[in-house]
Amino acid sequence: MDDSVTSTLEPRSESSRPPARRRLTATDRFVRAPLGLLWLALMALLAVPVIIFMTALYYVVQAGRLLVQGRSGRTNGSNSDVA
Repeated sequence: MDDSVTSTLEPRSESSRPPARRRLTATDRFVRAPLGLLWLALMALLAVPVIIFMTALYYVVQAGRLLVQGRSGRTNGSNSDVA
């Protein structure tokens, strides 16, 4: 009698593993991988000034909103444009 539960718990044989897609060549290891890491570092370095600029822009806009709201005479603190 074949027990299907125990047959699924047995370790899979090496032949049931899917074949590797492609072997890594020396060019992949020594040229493409380092270039990919350099590209990743470059993107990270470019992202930092953008993050700083967007944060500064946010604070400038918030300060401008406070100045405009202060001039319009709204002192009760109600904010009708917030959903």
